[in-house]
Amino acid sequence: MVEISKETFNELVQNPNKITLDQSIALKNIVKKYPFFQVARVIELIGLKNLIIFVIKMHLKRLLFIQQVELIYLRLWRKKK
Repeated sequence: MVEISKETFNELVQNPNKITLDQSIALKNIVKKYPFFQVARVIELIGLKNLIIFVIKMHLKRLLFIQQVELIYLRLWRKKK
């Protein structure tokens, strides 16, 4: 189980966009233990949002790469009329 220190938590309150995946997991555990701790919940959700955006960007880059490869393949191997 990942723990989060008071200093780290205070830094995340001041700058929540710098949250890491491990810190987001630690905050999830805190929210489970203290369900009415709304500040922890908000910071956890910001971390999850950042993770989702990162994953979406990775998939979009892969999709762009696949489309480019397909276009190159079609240009190289299509039959000339």
